Amino acid sequence: MPYAVSGKKAEAEKLLAEVLKQKRISETGVAGICANLATKGKAFEWLEKAYGYRTIGVGSTLRTDPTFDPLRPDPRFASLLRRTNLEP
Repeated sequence: MPYAVSGKKAEAEKLLAEVLKQKRISETGVAGICANLATKGKAFEWLEKAYGYRTIGVGSTLRTDPTFDPLRPDPRFASLLRRTNLEP
């Protein structure tokens, strides 16, 4: 995530490509990278996958993690928080 946040888009995209090659990945981690690459649609696709796999829930940092700040204004983010009972 630091690459994307600091404006190093090429490095962040390379990291994302490497992560996606792995057999076991974190859907929320991929969503965070996408969110900070300004690919919100892809970020929400990955968050929906995480929701479908039930990997977002109690104890999740989704509500407070600054990685997801670019997504907070989007109504889809509020909807996801409601569905996962992470709403403040």
